[in-house]
Amino acid sequence: MPQNRRFLLHLLVTQEKKPLVLGGILLLVLLLFLGLSLLFIIATRSSLNPEWVRGAFKNSLAQLVSQELSATLEKNQLPADGRATTVLIASLLNQNGEEKPAIKVEVLEGELSVTPAESGELFQNFLLQAGQKPGVVKLKVQAGFLEKTLSLTLFDPNPPSVPRVDFPVAGSTLANSKPEIKGKASPGTRITLFTDAFENGVGESNEQGDFTITPNTPLKNGPHLLRVVAENQYGLKSLPSEPIKITIDAKALSLDLTNLRLSPNPVKGGEVVSVFVPASTEVSQVFLLLANERHELKNRYGSSIFSGRIIAPNAPGSYSINLMAQDQNDNTTNFNNAATLKVQ
Repeated sequence: MPQNRRFLLHLLVTQEKKPLVLGGILLLVLLLFLGLSLLFIIATRSSLNPEWVRGAFKNSLAQLVSQELSATLEKNQLPADGRATTVLIASLLNQNGEEKPAIKVEVLEGELSVTPAESGELFQNFLLQAGQKPGVVKLKVQAGFLEKTLSLTLFDPNPPSVPRVDFPVAGSTLANSKPEIKGKASPGTRITLFTDAFENGVGESNEQGDFTITPNTPLKNGPHLLRVVAENQYGLKSLPSEPIKITIDAKALSLDLTNLRLSPNPVKGGEVVSVFVPASTEVSQVFLLLANERHELKNRYGSSIFSGRIIAPNAPGSYSINLMAQDQNDNTTNFNNAATLKVQ
């Protein structure tokens, strides 16, 4: 019984759908017939020959398919200074050798002048000269039935305003060799930090114009001059900020070289040596330099004892071990000839 019910239900649904499908097909046929009849009546009642109308339509369609319009801009950004120029290069690829229509350029929106320039069999150049109103310029390139729309940006030709450094203040003495440099600039500009005339960090101002930059390279103890320069998205740079003179006085870090241990020492060439270096609590990293190789020692248990394992050189002899300590601000203190490793 359940199978008979399913069959009857399927039969009812299919029968309901059939009139809809047939109705759709009949409607399409009717519309097609009316369209063809209208075309025939227009052609026969006008002075145009129907065969000529049909041929002209086919030729136009063939020409449209066989041609391809290409249009590119050498630069899509110009300063709105009334002088800057760029070139629009338009070309029409014609595959079947039909007569090529003229290429035209029309300014749809914005302030820009267009002058035809160099041309050839396959291309037509146009010289575009910027106006003095910043904004987006929209262009229409047209050749017969074909057209393309391009856009370029006219930007404010004035550079960003001169930025300023608010922190650190002029004349201050800092114990941090990588202090945060804070200040104000035009919003959304790239800020480059210069320390003593050398580029030493990059940042970006936010929507309010605030920026913060940390020097890439730690500043050595002594006096330094800080300047910043702002650059907008179009590559225009501001004048440098007023120089800020500061002094770095970072305290030297300490390692307990008296209790430094190398085990074993002496050691055979190629064998493993364990290293233990006690340090003061402000030390965050210790590096060991041996035979032109650098090894990082780890503060594994938070006890300020930095340890690690190194491979002894293969050649017998006495090797000087140099150590380098750093704190969290990358202040660095070097300890040359901190110990001697003897290889047998």
